[in-house]
Amino acid sequence: MKRATALLALQLVSIDLLAQTGSLKKIYVGTMGQSDEAERFRLLLSDEIEKAGFVGVDRLESADAVLTGVVSVRVYADYSQALATVQLKSADGTRLWGKDFPPHHWPLGRDTVKLLAEDVARGLRRDLRMTSKRQYKN
Repeated sequence: MKRATALLALQLVSIDLLAQTGSLKKIYVGTMGQSDEAERFRLLLSDEIEKAGFVGVDRLESADAVLTGVVSVRVYADYSQALATVQLKSADGTRLWGKDFPPHHWPLGRDTVKLLAEDVARGLRRDLRMTSKRQYKN
């Protein structure tokens, strides 16, 4: 538990630095694995990043930060799961944020990959807002 708390504190400190400068606007969504579903997740996440208020960019050189990770999709008889681990790094390679997104159990017919992309984009926005609010209180 102490390790998890320390890791979260480090993540928030790193993202605090970006929030203070207001420089985290343009995000490049990099590789999310080698499978077809990983590439699809990357494309969906690019769309969701924009819906969350960031600017998605197509070139790494144009980005303030790069979001990379790995996604896993499992399909069972009556449901499917998608889970991801992602990291946000600054242009110089400094780790700013990272998180595991556990699977949701969705009945077949629900697009678990799209729902996961929504979770990741909302999680990033929520964590950034949380650090911004803490700054104003201090």
